[in-house]
Amino acid sequence: MPIITDKEAAIRIQRHVRGHLARKKYGIKQAPKSSLTEYKAFLVGNEPIINLPETYKANKEKIALVGTSVLRSLYLICQLGNRVETPKLIIIDNSEKVLAFWRKLRDLIEKSIFIDETANNVIMETKEAKFLKVFSEFLAQNTELYHVIPDNAYNEYQPLFQYEKQDPNNFMKRLVEQHGLSYVLSTIKHMSIIGQSWADPHLLKVIKNILDLHGIKKVYAYPSNIEHCINDEFIEQLRENIEVLKPELSVETDRCPSHGIPETVFLKSGTELQKEKEKRIQNKAIHSILDEFKTKIETIGKHHPQAKQKALNLHRQLTQNLEKVVTQPRASQDFTSYIQQAQTLITAAIPTLERDLSWSDYLLNLIKRIASAVAYGCTLGYAQRFFPMKTAEAATAASQLGIDLEKTSAGPLFSI
Repeated sequence: MPIITDKEAAIRIQRHVRGHLARKKYGIKQAPKSSLTEYKAFLVGNEPIINLPETYKANKEKIALVGTSVLRSLYLICQLGNRVETPKLIIIDNSEKVLAFWRKLRDLIEKSIFIDETANNVIMETKEAKFLKVFSEFLAQNTELYHVIPDNAYNEYQPLFQYEKQDPNNFMKRLVEQHGLSYVLSTIKHMSIIGQSWADPHLLKVIKNILDLHGIKKVYAYPSNIEHCINDEFIEQLRENIEVLKPELSVETDRCPSHGIPETVFLKSGTELQKEKEKRIQNKAIHSILDEFKTKIETIGKHHPQAKQKALNLHRQLTQNLEKVVTQPRASQDFTSYIQQAQTLITAAIPTLERDLSWSDYLLNLIKRIASAVAYGCTLGYAQRFFPMKTAEAATAASQLGIDLEKTSAGPLFSI
């Protein structure tokens, strides 16, 4: 075995470390086939028609859209992008059939040349007509990959909402007519297809790193209704992943619990996503405080049954009020009113709990911690720093609450 010098050993170690860090930052892992699902693709998509405001559309710069499913992602990136720079479409889906559809279509387009067919200086068949014929044949040969849905099925089933017609041939024809064949084909040729879950804790970070590396600043997200189709335990990770992309716009839909068809489209700007993030942090912080309160209640001995019941009732009411807030649509969630309700409930419980347990100071601090969780997104007293995301309304409410509490407290509140 050849002897290497210390310098050569150091270089090898550095190379290994750099390779590891590069793979961690830029390496995309496809999910193993065993973890993929086999559900068929909805080619056009079962969501209502998506109308995008002009303000979100890019003029000249290169954009990327991280989407899911099939033709609706292609529609969105064609609408948002421009012909100056071919946009980057990145499909993330955990359906083996969706992935197979895209890969087969991309391979077909890469291997085909579509030009006008002429005879005696007369165009016999345009390149657009030729492509649409090939696309129709491709669909006929791959029916096992997608749902065949009657053209007007969703509009007939849900007449209160306006859905896209479901014929994929006509949908593709409209895309080609509106955006031009070369633009549509170029977008498909340059797309990336990733078999993975949107809730994967690393994938979206890696994608954002790669987009940053290539200088792509304008990023859009199309998670569709994935939030309503995955287990609750993965929703928080999904939301964090979408936020990691820092999208200009996230196009999302709901999913009716009774029939499973989306009814509403949500166009969430970067600002709206940031507000949603703040509300999730507020909710998480308050839940943490209430969990600690419940633990403290469990320490009450059997000699104070009235006080323990009073404390349990208080915890139940605080928890129920919080659930009323968080079950509202995120745009309607009002944590400031929750502070006021909490103050009323806790203040009413103080006489009994102070008499039996000397909990006056603890309960006053409990109110202050809840207010601070809303204003700053932390639990105070247990966190070493604030998240820099207070809102003016919540911070004002917290400040006024501090003044009100100082008036009722026998002594000063703990310092922040």
